[in-house]
Amino acid sequence: TPNTKAEKTSLSQSTGLSRRLKSLGVSVAFTSYQSNLLYVLGSRADGGSHIHQSAIQRPMGLCVLPDSDEFYLASGYQISRFANGLSAGQRANEIFTACYVARSVQYTGSIDAHDIGVDRDGQVIFVNTRYNCLATTDPRHSFREIWRPSFISSLVAEDRCHLNGLAMDNGEPAYVTAVSRSNTV
Repeated sequence: TPNTKAEKTSLSQSTGLSRRLKSLGVSVAFTSYQSNLLYVLGSRADGGSHIHQSAIQRPMGLCVLPDSDEFYLASGYQISRFANGLSAGQRANEIFTACYVARSVQYTGSIDAHDIGVDRDGQVIFVNTRYNCLATTDPRHSFREIWRPSFISSLVAEDRCHLNGLAMDNGEPAYVTAVSRSNTV
């Protein structure tokens, strides 16, 4: 029989976090592939916190585009672009100033995409952990390799070094992280 009891998420936070988010006029988005959820934590008008959870298969890297109302998410078998569907001054449910909706999806297949960024030309760049490289989307294939560590001998579907982190600088990939310098599974 299906579980009819609603699952609850408990939230514990530092004193003043809601006040700080409100004073900065920001919310914080983060993912958990263990729970298959995208979380957005923000402040309420009464000073409390609000957390929104969206079920997304294996959400990983997030990249918020500067000076825009969009973000990219690497998850499951795809790279998605989300955009705020509200106009300035509009509210969702008479409360929320933003309502992010998936506007484009690029299917990548099972590549274990981790971190994600967008370069200065608007090209999505993501860590392709299964193939040990940085990649971008491709209209014909699951991805197009743009860089791999010098110790990885070939593009092969084996997580050899567990490449997982990406830092961008001035719209270009600048740093990556990996668990090891291995060229074998």
